[in-house]
Amino acid sequence: MTGIWIVTGCLIVVVAGLVILLVEKSRKVDVLQKKQKQYHDIVNQSLETFAHAIDAKDQNTNGHSQRVAIYSAEIAKRMGMSDEEQEQIYYMGMLHDIGKIGIPDAILKKPGKLTEEKMQIIRNHPTIGGEILKDFTAIQGISDGARYHHERYDGNGYPDGLKGEEIPIAAQVVSIVDAYDALTSKRVYKEAYSHEEALKMIQKGKCGVFNPLLIECLMDIESYIQNDLKINEFYEDNEYFEERTQEHLKDEGLNLSNLLYQDLYFEKSKYKFYSELSNNIQFEYSVVPPLLTLSKKDALLLNIEPKIIDPLSNEKVTKLFINNDFNVFIQQAIDLEKEKS
Repeated sequence: MTGIWIVTGCLIVVVAGLVILLVEKSRKVDVLQKKQKQYHDIVNQSLETFAHAIDAKDQNTNGHSQRVAIYSAEIAKRMGMSDEEQEQIYYMGMLHDIGKIGIPDAILKKPGKLTEEKMQIIRNHPTIGGEILKDFTAIQGISDGARYHHERYDGNGYPDGLKGEEIPIAAQVVSIVDAYDALTSKRVYKEAYSHEEALKMIQKGKCGVFNPLLIECLMDIESYIQNDLKINEFYEDNEYFEERTQEHLKDEGLNLSNLLYQDLYFEKSKYKFYSELSNNIQFEYSVVPPLLTLSKKDALLLNIEPKIIDPLSNEKVTKLFINNDFNVFIQQAIDLEKEKS
């Protein structure tokens, strides 16, 4: 019996030792994860600051960097790239125009057509951007988006005249999205082309030749872009939204500014991106207009569109909720909106 007790005691000691080791290892893992998150947050906030600086440089391109980032990540997803690669391309798109920081305002903001000499100065921004980001190793290949986003598949781009697969594929993605958004945006020297006109111009090579595969991918996300444009147009241009925002800010003792609108748009872009990385189903609902918004991942999981106007009339949406829960939720949202007004 004594021998049994000795063996049992030894086993208890061994098990206790293993438990202590496991607890200590778990603690170290938690510390490491916290440090990794802190590091990721520092990098993310640094890139956000850069993106703000880029858009603040030229108000005519406000929101351009964020749109290029979001649409580029969507194309990367359609191409079957990993989550890590999608994130890399997102940040690459966010900072692709960082070289414009080195271009004089008098040239960057000049209305009308530029002389060839001044155009050459503008064409220096990819080289400047590549130099700024070349030592930024936290995100692999991020300098490629800055240096190569004006290269073209047939070799007629700049600054290096790369051709075909000589251009990194991630930079090719950013390049075609950059061209699309430039076409559909109003600039000091031109009016905005429609979504349909821009796609036709890209297909016909009116703004350079692109990888045929990426043209197909851009066409694949056409509905996503159109929905995003419609929603953005409402929130940016609708008088009702502007008046309600003004009222809210006055209540808080604040004044509305272009910078605040820029911050609101940027925060919305961040939400859309990071919701993709979450393990939970997330959605937003606005009363006016009646709009349900989900992350791309969740929309795909539920087999519905990421943005649905008047969701109560959408059969797919109503089937997802049990016991009329969604109707109750919407009524609560409407009642809350009435109380605020």
